Amino acid sequence: MRASLSGEFRSFLDGQKEWLGNLIGFRDGLAHRIPLYIPPYVIDEVAAEQHKVLDASAIAALLAGDRVEYDRLRGEQQALGRFRPWMTHSVYEEAPTIIFHKQMLHDYVTVDTYCWTLLEEFAP
Repeated sequence: MRASLSGEFRSFLDGQKEWLGNLIGFRDGLAHRIPLYIPPYVIDEVAAEQHKVLDASAIAALLAGDRVEYDRLRGEQQALGRFRPWMTHSVYEEAPTIIFHKQMLHDYVTVDTYCWTLLEEFAP
């Protein structure tokens, strides 16, 4: 079928290989193995060390049976985080991290471009 398309349209399709490859890889991971993961918050590098210290302190409080102190420390730890609308299908397999809203807009524009270009291809 590809041979029946115009050179211009084949060039358009060739220019979309990276986008399509990312889409397929993300879709396959989500559909067959790992559910979508949107982290509740991220920790920037500046707060990472304090986050580790609070984590160790919270675990020590829990082991000591001090649930009130544990909850306080976990709250302080979570306050260091910032929500970012990022998603990935694996935090362990070096899967790409995608900015959710931005990627949705990019995908919409790409699909729209595909549709209009395909309509132009079939117009003659």
